[in-house]
Amino acid sequence: MNKGKSFTRRYHMKAPTSQVEETLFADPALHQPDPFRWIITRDQVRTVRVPSKDPLQDVLHLSAPEWQHILSASQVPMKSEKNDEDIEAAADDELHRQKPRRGMEELYDQILEWHEEKKLQEREEEEKKWAREKQERIKLEDLNAN
Repeated sequence: MNKGKSFTRRYHMKAPTSQVEETLFADPALHQPDPFRWIITRDQVRTVRVPSKDPLQDVLHLSAPEWQHILSASQVPMKSEKNDEDIEAAADDELHRQKPRRGMEELYDQILEWHEEKKLQEREEEEKKWAREKQERIKLEDLNAN
């Protein structure tokens, strides 16, 4: 053998394609045991999965708000709920379209009420003025009569 040649292989290959089973030389840490076991009873045969490690080892802890957020984001509305939401959205759109009109109608009603109140106040002032003038006339007539 050549002294300068480095020995990187663990076995000598005679042909370009190997006839040796590669799993014989695999790293034992990479070999996974079969996770399924057969349980044989007198009336049936069951295949059971046996975990190779503790399943609680990689548990993800979530806070309550995170959990609620995930639950609310994962809920998919059914067709009937979606139709109800569409109807409500259409009603809201109609309400928003009518809102400026309602605002103008309310403003108009307020202006009418203000004018009516103003007219009532003017009438009350006229009636008070008329009542004062009548009282003055009565007083003058009483003074003239005496």
